[in-house]
Amino acid sequence: MSLSGPRRNSLSAGRGRDRAQQSFERGQKRSERSHGPGSPKPVRVGLIGLGTVGTGVVRILQRHPAAIERRIGAPLRLAAICDQDLRRPRPGISLRGIPCTTDYRRLIADSELDLIIELIGGYEPARTIVLGAIERRKHVITANKALLAKCWGPIFTEARSRGVQVYFEASVGGGIPVIQALNEGLAANRIEKMMGILNGTTNYILTRM
Repeated sequence: MSLSGPRRNSLSAGRGRDRAQQSFERGQKRSERSHGPGSPKPVRVGLIGLGTVGTGVVRILQRHPAAIERRIGAPLRLAAICDQDLRRPRPGISLRGIPCTTDYRRLIADSELDLIIELIGGYEPARTIVLGAIERRKHVITANKALLAKCWGPIFTEARSRGVQVYFEASVGGGIPVIQALNEGLAANRIEKMMGILNGTTNYILTRM
């Protein structure tokens, strides 16, 4: 699976890539001008994967910007989006003014992005995306449980060496705030064992039963 699109060797393909690059750069400039002098520096986010989950993330960011800013102390700016299919209708969100591309490497290489959200699933190119973002000292959020199960060691070893954070609560019982509770609320405790069902759907079924 690749988000870079099919390769074509024709002159028209090269011109098409040039136009796409110019469009992406124009969107970046509009995004950069959207906050005024003296205001807190926005946290600039790049989103890779605009499927059902990615669309939901964009919807939340666009519907509740003021509440998010109050909680984190700075504006959260959706500064770039990558997806294979950018023409598919996505009700409830607007991509106007947001730089969009089918090439995830543009987001990884963008030095202005502070955070990458990876929502494509699978092993590749998700592993390349996450490790590439970490190598460039970008924080990462992922909902990819398969990737973490297979590549936990390399990902978190690299994150520690680069001094960045990898947030993954959405990948483990996304509707159950267990990871943050363990990391923060129970930080002073020595946890020796955990037993239970960390699955939102299963917990819902058991509750209804």
